[in-house]
Amino acid sequence: MKVNIRFYEITDAHMKLQLELNNKEHFERWSPIKPSEAFYTLDGQTNWIEKSIEKAKNDER
Repeated sequence: MKVNIRFYEITDAHMKLQLELNNKEHFERWSPIKPSEAFYTLDGQTNWIEKSIEKAKNDER
């Protein structure tokens, strides 16, 4: 079995939104920071991915 690991791309926003919505209750139970409701929108996921791309370019967390 081959596993590919890569950074998110803007085109992944819809898929990531579905992942977050489908697992919202579980993720929130274990996350120390509770996301805002805006996080659970397509715009919220797009913004999150854009910030993640910038942080990766700047070698930040």
